[in-house]
Order: sequence, then C-alpha cells, then structure tokens
Amino acid sequence: MVRMFIFKKVMAVITGLAISASLFPGSIAHAATNTITGIPMLPGNNLVETTKTASLTVNGITFDMSDHNGDFFVDVRLETLTDEGSINPLMDAGYDEAFRYTLHAGCIAPGYVDQNQKYTGTLTVPYASEHDPSSAVMIEMFDNSPSASDTAKVPVTDNHDGTISVPVSLMYWEYPPSGSTGLVGEFRTNAVIEFKISNGKDTDKKDSSVKKPNKGTVSRISNVKGAKAKITVKKVKDATKYQIRYKVGSSKKWKTETSTSNTFKVKVGKGKKITVQARVANKAGYGKWGSSKKFKTDKK
Repeated sequence: MVRMFIFKKVMAVITGLAISASLFPGSIAHAATNTITGIPMLPGNNLVETTKTASLTVNGITFDMSDHNGDFFVDVRLETLTDEGSINPLMDAGYDEAFRYTLHAGCIAPGYVDQNQKYTGTLTVPYASEHDPSSAVMIEMFDNSPSASDTAKVPVTDNHDGTISVPVSLMYWEYPPSGSTGLVGEFRTNAVIEFKISNGKDTDKKDSSVKKPNKGTVSRISNVKGAKAKITVKKVKDATKYQIRYKVGSSKKWKTETSTSNTFKVKVGKGKKITVQARVANKAGYGKWGSSKKFKTDKK
C-alpha cells in the first residue's frame, strides 16, 4: 500500500510538470516546427505586393521560435542588369526581368539547430503583378556569399495564389540581436528568379498592341537630408514601372533602382556628383534609357 501511494504521488508530480510545461512553453516542452510563416516583404522598392507575406520550410529538422527576434524579412531587388548596365548574362533569351529575393529569418530559438551544417528547404514568395508565374525560373541561388552561387536553372512552382515556391539551400547561425542580451538563430538565403511579363492573354509574349514607352526622362534631382538625392522621373501614361540607374563620382558602375512610383531616394554622400538615367516600362516592356542628368549634393 505504501509503495502504491508513493507511486501515485510521483505520477501526480510528473503529470503536474507536464501540465505546467504545456501552459508555459519556455519551461520544459517546446512546440517544434520546421515552417516559418508570415515573413514580411520589405516595401522599399515597391516591386511586389507587400500585403502578401513569404514563408520558409526547412527540410529534416525542427526548431522553436525565439522571443529575441533578429532580422525578419524578405528583400527584393532587380537583377535584370549587371553593374555595367548590360543584361544579366544568366538570363535566358526572351525573359524580361530578374528579381533577387533575399531572406533573413532571424526568429529561431538558439540550441535547436546545428550551426555547422548546411540545410535545404522551400522558399515561398509573392511575385510582381505583371509577371507570368508559369514562366519563372531560378537562375542563381546562394545561401550567403554570391561568390559561391549555384547557377543551375531550377523550375519554380506556381502556387496559383499570387506566390511561387522554389527549393533553396540555407545558411544558419546564432547571434545577439541589437538591444538584446539573448541569442537568436537565423536562416538566410538568396534566390534570383527570371520572369516573362504577362499581358493577361498570351503569357509567352508581350502585348504587341501596345508600343513601348519613349526614352525615359529625369525631370528633377534635389537634395534630401542625410546625404541623399531625390530623383523624379517624368510620368508616363499606362506605365507599370519606373527605373533609374545612377553612378556616383567617377565610378563606371551603374546602380539600378526600380519602383511603381516615379520618385526615388538614393544615398549619395555629401558634396558628391551623381549621374542619372531613367527608363519606363508598360505592358509592352521597357523603353530605352534616356539622356543623363547630373547633379551635385550639398556639402553640408
């Protein structure tokens, strides 16, 4: 009888611990997962619909989410042109644009994932409204350093909900986020995806009934506090996107920015000369680059 009483008491204590662990996830038990959802899209370049979010599924492991959140976003950059302003040589003939999706998923509780291993997974992201998702192909992928990129062509899955999915490799490490004493784990990857522009009728061709815009015009450049320049491109009727390319000082390398808005803000530096060109896209594609406009920022 005494042994039975002791056994029941021990079981009650264990049961109590299990219940408290379920009520307080940080204590003993943990809610293991391998999928991160609701990753926000950065709105900086207005290339995709930022009301939609991204997600990541990691293969072969589970982990906890962390209270110490690090960087948590997907950034989108136009990769159609190289720094020299020529078409990206990785793009296939007949394709119009390439986007680079950069994932930072700094939301993993430390200790669950081995930092010395490489991982694979599936990245799901929204695409631009004018893009044909059935044409999408990943043309470059790297987990951290572009010098170690994989340029094999990989088909992309159209989810038919405004998003596409692509297999990726992932880098993982742990670090202390700004303003926090704890650590956070982060997955990171980059995927460059090429697209054809869709006209809503024939997704393999541009709209031949519409003419491409004329050469783009930089209508105004002005100073912005913080060593930045505000660049305004002349508005064009039925434009789907505006694009600028610029170089600072004597640099020969062009930097490119794209937006659905006709205004841009770029960091230049105090007392620096900037050379800017613009072009505009509609359903027929991009027009030609316009003439250069030069400007010098204030020294103060």
